[in-house]
This record gives sequence, structure tokens and C-alpha cells, in this order.
Amino acid sequence: MKKLIVLGIIATMVMGLAVAASAQEIDAVWAVQLRAYNGAATPNATGTLTLGTRVGAIDGFTTVGAEDGVYPTYTGTPGVILSLVQPADQRTNKDQRAPLVAGEVKVWDLLMFCVGEAPQTMRLDAWLPGTAMLSEGGNLKVWLQDIEGNVIWEVPYETSGSITTPVFSTTFAYDGTSIPLQLVASADVPEPGSMLAMFSGLVGLVGFGIRRRK
Repeated sequence: MKKLIVLGIIATMVMGLAVAASAQEIDAVWAVQLRAYNGAATPNATGTLTLGTRVGAIDGFTTVGAEDGVYPTYTGTPGVILSLVQPADQRTNKDQRAPLVAGEVKVWDLLMFCVGEAPQTMRLDAWLPGTAMLSEGGNLKVWLQDIEGNVIWEVPYETSGSITTPVFSTTFAYDGTSIPLQLVASADVPEPGSMLAMFSGLVGLVGFGIRRRK
């Protein structure tokens, strides 16, 4: 009985260490870059939208240290994709937030549209810069979805690209109405059920060992 109690304590410590380790495996710095094009494959003249996290950043809107970037005035017909951060009337072309912690989820609300010319087909390219990729083996998951929650793109690990070699590209039918999108980042932790199964397995193995010794 004493051995089982000791085992229970050890198993609890192991699970605690597993949770702590999972928290340490969350990337502190990563970025996803997006660029929209109109039906004629003309890019938005104001450039690329950058979303992600960085050390020292805050979750609220700020331009201190160029953490968030104000979207300049645009003209013409290229596609445009915007990050909608606070204040509500401020559109930005950069939205970098504080690193995630275990169990946390962050959502970037986006709008994609084209100035004039509707209906038409719009193209969206996406990639990760080489200095801010997602680490393989971590517990951070990032994906792009529509407003209904349908996953459009799962951001890959250890994969980078550029404006000329995007990792992902897709098209949307544009009828003149803004297309709402969301970039979601989730820092998963071990599920209670999985932890219970691991604990039960450890107890069972030790119990089996004790029984064999007797």
C-alpha cells in the first residue's frame, strides 16, 4: 500500500513536470504574413499584413516600438486585408501581441476586401518569415479560419516562405462585401483525460510489478 502511495506521489510529480514542460514549449516569437491580390493578381500597394507574437509586446493596440502598424491610405483596386485591433476605428497592417501561455487562445479578426471592381476573384497568399517560424514538437497551433470556424489553412511547423514563395495560397469569390477571416493561435496543455490515463497506467504497471514480486 505504501508503495502505491509513493507511486501516486511520483506520478503526480511527473504530470506536473509534463504540464510545466508543455508551457515551456510555446513559441514566444512567431509571425504569419498575409498579402491580398485582386482578380488581376495585382497586390495591395501598401504591402503585407504581419500577425503574431513577440517578447515585450502587449495585447492592446500601440505603435510604441513599431509593435503595431497603422494602415496607410490606399487607392486603386488591389486587394486589401486588414487587422481590426483597438481602437475600433483604427485599421492596422501589423498586429503583434504578447506571447501565449499554456491554455491560452488568441484571435486576430481580419477583413479582406477590394477597392471597387466587384464581383471578382481575390487571392490570398500566406507565409512565415524564416526568423519567426513555428517550432516542431511544441504545443502551439495556429490556423486561419472563416467566420463560421471552418479551417482554411493550418500553419505548418519549421516552414518558411516569402512574398515570392508563399507557403499557402487560396482564392475567394468577392461580391463587394468584406470577407471576414480569423487567425487563431492556441497553446494547448495536456487534457485532464489524458493525464488521468497516464496516471492510471503508471499505477497499474507498478501494481503489476508488485504482484509479480509476491
